[in-house]
Amino acid sequence: MTDLKRQRTWALLAMAGLLAAVFLSYQPVWTAGFIWDDDAYVLHNPHLATEAGLREIWTSFTATPQFYPMVFTSYWIEYQLWGLHPSGYHLVNLAFHALNVLLLFGLLRRWNVRGAWIAALLFALHPVCVESVAWITERKNTLSLFFALLTLQAWTSYAGLDGKPERRSNALALGALLLFLAALLSKTVTSTLPAVILVLIYWKRGRIRLRDGLPLIPMFLAGIGFGLLTAWLEATHVGASGQDWSLSLPDRFLLAIRVAAFYAWKVVLPTPLMFFYPRWEIHLADPWLWISLAGLLTALSATIVAVIRHQQRGPLAALLIYLGVLFPALGFFNVYPMRYSWVADHFQYHALPALLALIAAGLSLGLAKLNRHAAHALLVSLLTLLAMGTYMHSRAFTSAEALWLDTIRKNDQAWMAHNNLGYDYYHQNLLDHAEVHYIAALTIKDDLPEPLTNLGLIRMDQGRLEEALEFHRAALVADPGYAEAHNNLALVLIQTGQMEAALDHLLQAVALKPEFSHAYRNLGNLYYVKGRHDDAVAAYRKAVRPPFIDPPTVNNLAWLLATSADPRVRNSRDALFYAKLNMDFQPPGDPGALDTLAAAYASLGNFKQAIQLAEQAKKQAYDAGNKELFRAIQTHLGNYRTGRPVIEAVPQARSTEIVP
Repeated sequence: MTDLKRQRTWALLAMAGLLAAVFLSYQPVWTAGFIWDDDAYVLHNPHLATEAGLREIWTSFTATPQFYPMVFTSYWIEYQLWGLHPSGYHLVNLAFHALNVLLLFGLLRRWNVRGAWIAALLFALHPVCVESVAWITERKNTLSLFFALLTLQAWTSYAGLDGKPERRSNALALGALLLFLAALLSKTVTSTLPAVILVLIYWKRGRIRLRDGLPLIPMFLAGIGFGLLTAWLEATHVGASGQDWSLSLPDRFLLAIRVAAFYAWKVVLPTPLMFFYPRWEIHLADPWLWISLAGLLTALSATIVAVIRHQQRGPLAALLIYLGVLFPALGFFNVYPMRYSWVADHFQYHALPALLALIAAGLSLGLAKLNRHAAHALLVSLLTLLAMGTYMHSRAFTSAEALWLDTIRKNDQAWMAHNNLGYDYYHQNLLDHAEVHYIAALTIKDDLPEPLTNLGLIRMDQGRLEEALEFHRAALVADPGYAEAHNNLALVLIQTGQMEAALDHLLQAVALKPEFSHAYRNLGNLYYVKGRHDDAVAAYRKAVRPPFIDPPTVNNLAWLLATSADPRVRNSRDALFYAKLNMDFQPPGDPGALDTLAAAYASLGNFKQAIQLAEQAKKQAYDAGNKELFRAIQTHLGNYRTGRPVIEAVPQARSTEIVP
């Protein structure tokens, strides 16, 4: 075997070993389920089911929780392949992390960074990465870093950062720009990438020429534009505004010092890791502030000395890249998770490789001074500890319950973890367990609207309506703009017969939160029972407009449009549209959905199709033991066979259940 073949064989074996290490370390994730935010991103995301949904992903800034169309397109593709099986989404996330490890290794090798393979291994196995890799919602991180590293690969060739001649072709520059745009459309934290490139040029050449900066102008403009868009969406669409984010500029500088030091320390000592870290107070008397400042100044001073005395620009470049990529998460911009904690592990996924490369170079120098066996033993021990940490922390992401229990065990003051765990228990009908955690959240912070209104739901389910009213009203005292509390208060008011008051609160709920599909559904149902069918249809239409599709409401709307005797309500073509849309969100062969679709065809005069669908619906209803629906479908069939659509003077909405 020639030396070249031997090198290639070892390279392939090393890559296979690296990939195996990644997938084995994350073994708990293989069969993990959906957790927090995964419902909005995947599980209950109506855009993943249709081609129209894919168009919305790309054409509407507010169709999805954040405007990251590359991410949601990846989910859309996966939905077509394996539906809502979470393992597929988890394994794709793992695959992107593994690809990022290989791309990082390739880049560091091209840049002749000492200990490149150690840096790649550290990144592959570091427990801080778990939150980005094991959480489906954070596909934003793994996918955007993938495109960012590809951008750096292209620009390395363009600018000759690997020591080879520059390849300043327009095609290569355009390719790099397109890859950068793909990164931005996955997560706008990558907007720092053009600045990273300038630092890399300084590192390699010791200076930055005008011709180095000019080709990067389109990237800078794109990064600034997408950054401003994301900041606006965070404030107006996601909700990152209000008292929890009202920091003065001096406070934001103090926060940035603590946050930067916190992240660096977690890289060095990644324990304990948790989903919600304690949200510390910002003040000059905080000793950790001064310790953090001293640490950052020491690190910066050491790297500057290395440049001046030893002409070693690498450490300074690594530190500047680390802090620069972290900048969007340092507290100068409002992001919604800062309501719960100033820091989160997934905020430093993109910055992590720079600091790990610096650490790896130092480790490589230190290990070179030891004998080979001792060096290998130390390195294997370190990597084993990291892999074990990753494996253990991954177990917290296997289910929502596991995540919240792990968070509470490590930070019992995490009120949102208590509230979310209570929410999960509530939907498992474990009301006593749910109440314990809602009360725990209020013990930590007594003016939280979420647990207050959630306790109101428990009291409503228990039939203690007066207490339910008190909790919902207390939630509105805590936050008059909390739309969910208005909706939930309306539910209790309906049960106590106070229809007009309920209507007022539902109208306030949808005014405060125009995307609140459940509130529109409840509003439509309330209009329906009041006999205001035209208003009911208008509310239902708003409940089901993309991206806020609510399947029971789609069925209601289609039925009313198909069967109403009121000409202001009846609309056969729209009935067929919504009836077909309803089929996309119901189990195959659902008898209620088939019955509605049959009625829609009959309203258009297509009785042959209506009879065929109604026959299927009747059989499915019989097999399911739904006698009431079976008898209703028989009646409808009688109409269709005599050439008559179903016309109801008082249309029977398919579901008038009020929902929180």
